[in-house]
Amino acid sequence: EASLSDVADHVDHVRKVAGIDHVGIGSDFEGFSGPPDGLEDVSCYPALLAELRRRGYSKTDLKKVAGLNLLRVMREAEKGSARLRRAGM
Repeated sequence: EASLSDVADHVDHVRKVAGIDHVGIGSDFEGFSGPPDGLEDVSCYPALLAELRRRGYSKTDLKKVAGLNLLRVMREAEKGSARLRRAGM
């Protein structure tokens, strides 16, 4: 069984491998046998973010993980879609 600390370890690993601009958390709690202890639903996100802060993540890093990275990617996808529409694709 996994714990909130295990999830934070995973976030640390992704940050190390891909960089903080490519890390995000989501709320898809389907398709597995059970959530990590301490991260049963989105109401537990503050505890995860607090753990990441304890590990040295800056406020800017936490904002990226909590949603800014996702918003950036969605904006870029919308720009790409608009370019394709203008090109008649």
